[in-house]
Amino acid sequence: MKYIITGSTGHISKPVTQKLIKAGHEVTVITSNSSKVKEIKILGAQPAVGSVEDRNFLIKTFAGADAVYLMIPPNYATKHKDWASQVREVADNYIAATEANHILYGTGV
Repeated sequence: MKYIITGSTGHISKPVTQKLIKAGHEVTVITSNSSKVKEIKILGAQPAVGSVEDRNFLIKTFAGADAVYLMIPPNYATKHKDWASQVREVADNYIAATEANHILYGTGV
């Protein structure tokens, strides 16, 4: 199966990625930090550099995925007036990307 993982190489996403790769799955890890590309490749995953606040990036990146692991990473430099608005935007982007790609399986924190 093909999985998309958000949360880059954090405390939850990294172990999830490692277990999926060990089980033989194809994994793409989304990161907003290009300095994480090498670490993601070392794990055996495909990096996708972009922002979860970019709906078009997510729609493109989710293409062909069987399942997604979704989390909303903290963004202390958000353009929004409050954290709740930023969270709503990312959640709406995740919904749009999963619906656009007809992804049936997903989980998140």
